[in-house]
Amino acid sequence: EADKNDKKLNQHLTSNPPFLWEYLPKKYKRINERLTENHHGLYWESCENYKYSSIEKILHKNLIGVEHIYVKGLEKKKWLESMITNKIPVDNLEDFGCPELETLRVEECITHRVLRKDPAYHCAQSNVARLKMWYRLCRKRCLTIH
Repeated sequence: EADKNDKKLNQHLTSNPPFLWEYLPKKYKRINERLTENHHGLYWESCENYKYSSIEKILHKNLIGVEHIYVKGLEKKKWLESMITNKIPVDNLEDFGCPELETLRVEECITHRVLRKDPAYHCAQSNVARLKMWYRLCRKRCLTIH
């Protein structure tokens, strides 16, 4: 989620992978298979809305006017910082004491529940809703830490 002149920007993008499955090292194939089976349900080559190479351009266009970006996780923070040329501050919510997603209350994602009969899969939009709710409740404390 990004703050765009006091308007919240919440966009959900999927892209094709940065390279083909056969070029992925065995270790990362196993990690991805576990994520597919136990976490998000997305296969390596199942998301083709955007080309991976166009993500930087899409981010630049969509982040015009954005003053701050919040993510959960150091790896996401580093990846996003490497992809955006706008030099917008990216903060890791974990640095502000954000708990594990599973401990945060969530509204069930109707769209993805229909697509996937198994509610065990995590929905990115649902996760953003959880983090947003937590941040709003803890905003004053987060701003004093920042």
